[in-house]
Amino acid sequence: MTASESQKIVDALVAAGWQKVGHRTGVYVRLAHPHDDGSLIVPFDQTAPEYRQMMDAVAARLVWYQELGDAARHALNTMHREGVAP
Repeated sequence: MTASESQKIVDALVAAGWQKVGHRTGVYVRLAHPHDDGSLIVPFDQTAPEYRQMMDAVAARLVWYQELGDAARHALNTMHREGVAP
């Protein structure tokens, strides 16, 4: 993954409502989730020994948020089908 690919990830997250809350130029960008206290660090420095591990953590966290959203969507659909108002 190149730095420009890291930037594409940041750009996609910002477009989805995440906010940049910190950075170290050329090293990382920290983003805050729009509806949660959590944050995500997207690494930019490919020479850092922990780069691959950090990118794996980014992917895992995004999968977690996706699953969380899917679970909430399923629960709301079930409640709607059952006539239960949230």
